[in-house]
Amino acid sequence: MLFRLGTHLPIQVRTANRSKECPRVRRMQLILKKWGNHVSGINVIGGGLAGCEAAYRLAREGFAVKLWEMRPDQMTPIHQSGNLAELVCSNSLKSELPDTAQGLLKQEMKILGSLLLECAEKCRVPAGSALAVDRQLFASLVTAKLESEPNITLIRQEITKLPEDEVT
Repeated sequence: MLFRLGTHLPIQVRTANRSKECPRVRRMQLILKKWGNHVSGINVIGGGLAGCEAAYRLAREGFAVKLWEMRPDQMTPIHQSGNLAELVCSNSLKSELPDTAQGLLKQEMKILGSLLLECAEKCRVPAGSALAVDRQLFASLVTAKLESEPNITLIRQEITKLPEDEVT
């Protein structure tokens, strides 16, 4: 398999004697077809774990990102704060053992420069072979990091309709 990280150019993944496109590349081709080669900004909806990681990665790749999060204006019954990446059920990010799916995913995320794992390492608490964090400190660190990222604009309001004239 051939992987090229950190690029906006088409990527071909070759397996055995076949060649097929990555889903990520197909998505980028659809964006370029619609928007041309001048994608100036991208909307990310939701400041949960996936939204924060996506916004951070896009911003580090040079895209202007609008990260939309409804809290603290529109709270939910389970959230305690307006912080991004707030863990609401458990403080465990699961196993770090490399022979588990969770551990392997963490290794790959570290290679790619994961914001969430960087913050998790700074506020980890003892949990055996699992990566567990102080939930409040974790959410505070992620929020501070994203608020200080120059390519991210954090918009604290509920979005009820996707912007039609922007990439989302």
